[in-house]
Amino acid sequence: MLVSFKNKSQRLFKVPVIINKGKGAPICLAPNFMMKAEHTIERIEKFGDTLNLSTKAKWGFEKCDVAITKDANVYFKDGGLKILVDDQSEVGVSLRAGMPKVQGLPVYIINQGSRGAVEIETHNGKLNMIVEALSTKNTWEPIEYVAQQSTSKKSCLLNLPAHCYAFTKNILHCGDHISKCRLKLMSGNNSYYSNEFMMGINYTQFEKI
Repeated sequence: MLVSFKNKSQRLFKVPVIINKGKGAPICLAPNFMMKAEHTIERIEKFGDTLNLSTKAKWGFEKCDVAITKDANVYFKDGGLKILVDDQSEVGVSLRAGMPKVQGLPVYIINQGSRGAVEIETHNGKLNMIVEALSTKNTWEPIEYVAQQSTSKKSCLLNLPAHCYAFTKNILHCGDHISKCRLKLMSGNNSYYSNEFMMGINYTQFEKI
């Protein structure tokens, strides 16, 4: 008897091919100090083979002014929340209006669980996520910081459905020293880490000014 794995395979995430990235060649950023983290959620998508950045972003998954009452870990028994940095592709990142885009890497916050949505803490559409790099002491140290939230900033929860991902970007630094890096996502009392990737940093980025 033949057994079909079609339904099961449709629930597995694979990195989509990004199309319509936009025009212009992004510049490479080489910071000399610790930067403020900029990880804005740009869209929520279901698992698929392609990601079209020219289509209207799907939204409506964020709930604001609510307390975090659940432990995200209870949602996952067969895969869970994963953070994947695609170091084989590049995308442009807009830091400020009127400035040229800088080089970045696609980042996918993935819900591979089968028991419904997971709630991720956000602030005005931004993730509590930073870049860490291996220091000269071979320890993981932050090269970004999360800005202190003012009272006017909304504390929200991103409701990420099962078999969907949140798409964001990570600035690709071009410093003098190639180092292993990773992303650290903080939500409530939980911390999640991405796969490791190589990036050029400057050692002064370990110092916050």
